[in-house]
Amino acid sequence: MIGNAAGTRAYLSYWNLGTVILDVSDPTKPRYVGRTRGATKYTHSAWLDEKRKLLVETHEHAGGKPILYRLRGDGDPDELATLSLSRRLLTAGHRRGGLAAVAGIALTDSVHDAKLDGTTAYFSWYSQGVVAADVSDPTQPQVIARFLPRPEKDPERLLCPDHPCVAVWGVDVGPGYVVASDLVSGLWVLKLNR
Repeated sequence: MIGNAAGTRAYLSYWNLGTVILDVSDPTKPRYVGRTRGATKYTHSAWLDEKRKLLVETHEHAGGKPILYRLRGDGDPDELATLSLSRRLLTAGHRRGGLAAVAGIALTDSVHDAKLDGTTAYFSWYSQGVVAADVSDPTQPQVIARFLPRPEKDPERLLCPDHPCVAVWGVDVGPGYVVASDLVSGLWVLKLNR
């Protein structure tokens, strides 16, 4: 769940219902505003750019992709675009070692988390690493960079029991840097050079 800066709207990543938007101006009486209706399966997280009325939503399942939406006042947001990785990028990620299914969900090409920093969106994309995309035109997002950590052996033998793998789970943005957590290889501090 995320909220707007004023604390009047809540955005709930609601797995198979998309992102549900509530007006919580009166927290004792939350009011349904709308929800995303794109690829609603396995909606995992969302991130908000209030100034641009932009919502980025991720989907945690095989082939899950981020979807960008334009927020309205009340009602369902408008779907603007889906961000896909090129075949070349997907192939490079697969060579780095795929993941075993966890609780029946295939995560290798699954996008887990999103953060926005100005017109750049950052994604933790499991075996595909950290992906940075230019969303200055949210109807045509463009991948501008990717970081693939080195594959490591999983000491717990849960994510990749028989081979080294990459499992980037989280991403966050600070002033001038990006932090990414790989469930196998640890914490990475990155800088996007433009």
